[in-house]
Amino acid sequence: MPIQAEVTMAEEEGRWKAESDARALAQADAIRSDPDRVNRATKAANRLVDQMEERAEEQTEEAKAMRKIAKGRFFNYDKTDR
Repeated sequence: MPIQAEVTMAEEEGRWKAESDARALAQADAIRSDPDRVNRATKAANRLVDQMEERAEEQTEEAKAMRKIAKGRFFNYDKTDR
C-alpha cells in the first residue's frame, strides 16, 4: 500500500485560502455585473467609512485623555488638599 504524503498545516491553510479567494472573486464578479448591487455596495461602503471615521475621532479623544493622565495633567488639584 503506498504511503500517502502528509499534508502540512501550512499547505492545508494555503489551499483553504486559495479556495476562499476563488469564491470571493466569483462573488465580486457577480456584484460588478449588477449595477444595482454596485450602487448599494457603494452606499454601504460610504456608511461604513462614516462609522469608521466617527470611531477614529472617538479614539483620538480617548487617546488625548489618556495622554493627559499619563502626564499627570488630567487632575487639577492642589497638593494641600490631601
